[in-house]
Amino acid sequence: MAMATSPWVVEIAGPPRTGLARSVRVAGGPALLAVLVEVWGAGPRRDDLAGRLAAGIASAFERQTGGTTARLKAALAGADDWLRRVRAAPGPAWGPADGFGAGVSVLVATPGEVILAQAGPALAFAMVSPPDDPGGAPRPARFPAASPWLRRDVAGLADHPLWPP
Repeated sequence: MAMATSPWVVEIAGPPRTGLARSVRVAGGPALLAVLVEVWGAGPRRDDLAGRLAAGIASAFERQTGGTTARLKAALAGADDWLRRVRAAPGPAWGPADGFGAGVSVLVATPGEVILAQAGPALAFAMVSPPDDPGGAPRPARFPAASPWLRRDVAGLADHPLWPP
C-alpha cells in the first residue's frame, strides 16, 4: 500500500490487515496517518488482532486533541492498555495468552514534516540524503538506528507486549 502527501511517499509493507493509511487533521492542516502493526504469538487470530490494533490506534489518534506527538503517545498508550487486557483475559479467544505481543510504527506526514512513533520491536526505513552530501543520491536509513528490541529475541519480550507501558 502506498500513499503520497507532498513531498512524501509512504509505503506500508506487511501482510494484509496489518497496516492502514488515512487522511487526518493536525494543527498544521491535513496530514497522512500510516500505521503498521506486527503481532507475534497469537496463533491463527494474529492478523485479526493486528487489524484491530491498527484501527484502534488510528481511531484513538483521530479522537485525541493537542499536539501531534501527544496524540501519538495517547494512541500508543491506549493500544498498550487494550493489548494488556486481551493478554490477561481468561479463555482462548486469541490463542495462548503467554508470549504474544506487538510492535508498532505510526507515521504522521504533513507537507512540512514527518513524525514517526514506534512501540515494541519496530523498525522503519527512510530514504534520506547523506548529511555530508545533501545533493547526493538518497540512501536507506534505519529508524531506530540502534535499539535494545532488535538485539533481543522475541521470548525476551514476553513481559513487554507493546512499549511504552
